[in-house]
Amino acid sequence: MKKHVAIVSTTPGRRVAKYHDFDAYADAEAHVREFGGFVVSAAPSDQPLDWLVSGETVIVSPVEPTPREKIVTLEAEITPRRLREAVLTDAGRKWLDRKEAEIDAERGKIA
Repeated sequence: MKKHVAIVSTTPGRRVAKYHDFDAYADAEAHVREFGGFVVSAAPSDQPLDWLVSGETVIVSPVEPTPREKIVTLEAEITPRRLREAVLTDAGRKWLDRKEAEIDAERGKIA
């Protein structure tokens, strides 16, 4: 991420939707004059899509995953090796039961 970032547009949830980064402040200002938006210098992080915009102020606010995204992440943790452990060991079986309970809880949030 370069030093100056032109925030061109945001989502309805006030997240950065479109941006362009520049080495020189003057270049960022020229971009904003042509395309709209505002300039942020000294970017708060290297992840602009995690930025929350309030007026012309930007803060870092990681995006909370949706229940569906959490389910995908949890299901990806249940690998063939984990399934084998669940069949062969009590600890593996308990781990799998906890993961299934987490997935059920997230599915409950969707309904």
